[in-house]
Amino acid sequence: MHASRALLAVAAALVPTAAFADGWYLDGRLGGAYYNDREGTQDDRDAAYSFAGGYRFGKFGVELGYADQGRLSTAYLIGDADSEIDGVTLGVSARLPVSDRWHVDARAGAYLWDSSVDISSSGPGVAFTDDGVDPYVGVGFGYDLGKRWSLGMHYDYYAVEADAFEYDSGVVSLGAEVRF
Repeated sequence: MHASRALLAVAAALVPTAAFADGWYLDGRLGGAYYNDREGTQDDRDAAYSFAGGYRFGKFGVELGYADQGRLSTAYLIGDADSEIDGVTLGVSARLPVSDRWHVDARAGAYLWDSSVDISSSGPGVAFTDDGVDPYVGVGFGYDLGKRWSLGMHYDYYAVEADAFEYDSGVVSLGAEVRF
């Protein structure tokens, strides 16, 4: 008897509800990026935003987006360095209901980033660019306002390993999603 209840619970969890039906969606987020270089010498924060579009197959989806993590400023003895990092995200997502209106979500994928670094000093400044592909992961929760709209809060983690620097970035954001 207990096995049939467990099987029924698993089957119910796999069946998409109306708010989790197949379809296209757009997601936009605005928040703050908190940087920490891996050498422990620099902590900084700046405004960040992202947007993505994707297709959800029930509770699971694929998405393509853009994430701008703002500007990281670092002061050195020889001058100041300002870095801007942004790029394309390509990943998978999961959205699981907690109740009729509340849900939790998770996402992971590849962050195809590009950075520009400007170093200023008392002499001539130096500028260079770098790019790469590194992982990102995220979690969040949200509230469905109806069949098409939801609002949520999210945390996304990006690990960037450039030629000149390595840093971790945590982005806390508020977001909105529309489904088609």
